[in-house]
Amino acid sequence: MEARAAKEWGLTPREWRNEPFDDRALMLAYELFCSTREAYQQEWQELKRKKAEKGSTPYEEMKRQMGL
Repeated sequence: MEARAAKEWGLTPREWRNEPFDDRALMLAYELFCSTREAYQQEWQELKRKKAEKGSTPYEEMKRQMGL
């Protein structure tokens, strides 16, 4: 996980190790936050796509056909 964070920040393994512990922790936390947010976004889009494929209620289908 640390190697992935170092790569995202454009650091070599040696440069990563030379960074202060607090800075590495902040960079790692930021990368974890971004990856979690991306995973939630992908999950939300997948659920939205499945719901659209399923077709919702007849009323929602009628609204969709009418362009509302």
